[in-house]
Amino acid sequence: MNEAGPIYLLPTREWVSALATYVDGLGVRTVLEVAAGDGFLSRCLAAKCPQLRIVATDDGSWEKAKARMTTRERRDYAGVDVRGLALGNNVKKVSAQRAVQRYRPDLVIVSWAPPGQLVRRVMRGPCKYVLDVGTEGDECGGGPALWRSAQDFVEGPVEQLAWCRLDERSAEQRRTRVTLYHGARHPEVRKRP
Repeated sequence: MNEAGPIYLLPTREWVSALATYVDGLGVRTVLEVAAGDGFLSRCLAAKCPQLRIVATDDGSWEKAKARMTTRERRDYAGVDVRGLALGNNVKKVSAQRAVQRYRPDLVIVSWAPPGQLVRRVMRGPCKYVLDVGTEGDECGGGPALWRSAQDFVEGPVEQLAWCRLDERSAEQRRTRVTLYHGARHPEVRKRP
């Protein structure tokens, strides 16, 4: 309920540097961030990785605050000016699936997926990898069915330096989890019967 709008992941300089190093190690040339919101993460990554073609997209469904609020939040904040998620100037307004089809990226980044099956849907599109930045135990983006997909847990600095809105809640035993999934264009996925 921040005045600037919802903030889920704070991409610090250290984290963006770690992410840039990780992405560089994947050998990708094109990156698509879906559900990019204000596009801040894509702008930061583009500054660190000028050799990459980076596109940020969002369908704009959270531009109105009520779209992202629970029933209880709508009741508790009735009459309060709660900001929606304003899209950044660098963000193209297009759905995640259409964006993957249009740009055919090597890597799709989904940082704090909205509730639903977003990660699963983009994995089926023409991309090699999907990097899911979220919270351990969270079912946003695809839920338990994702665990049956080809994946790598991204341990080390990319995960350790990620600072999310839940990291200060010591009562919860949750932490940021970064997972790399194989997309439909990944050679291992293409080999499967």
